[in-house]
Amino acid sequence: MGVPHGTAFRALFHRAGAKPAETVLVHGATGGVGLAAVADRHAAGLTVYGTGGTDRGIEIALANGATAMFNHKEPGYLDKIMQATGGRGWT
Repeated sequence: MGVPHGTAFRALFHRAGAKPAETVLVHGATGGVGLAAVADRHAAGLTVYGTGGTDRGIEIALANGATAMFNHKEPGYLDKIMQATGGRGWT
C-alpha cells in the first residue's frame, strides 16, 4: 500500500502542486497506483476523472471517489472526457 500511495501522492502534490478544487484526470485509474491516486485526490478535494478498461475496475474507482470514469477501450472516450469537463483539458 505504501508504494502506490506514495507514488501517487508525490507525483501530483509534490511535483505538480495540485490544490483543492482543481480537476485531474487519472489515466489507468483502475490499477494500484491509479486507485491510490483517485482516493488521495478525492480526499484532498479535487474533482477526479479517470480511465479504465474493465467494468469492475471502473466501479471500484467510482467507489473510491472518482467523479466520472471513462472506458479507454470504447471509441470516442476522449470526446466524452472533453464533454464532461466542459472542454477543459487537451484538444
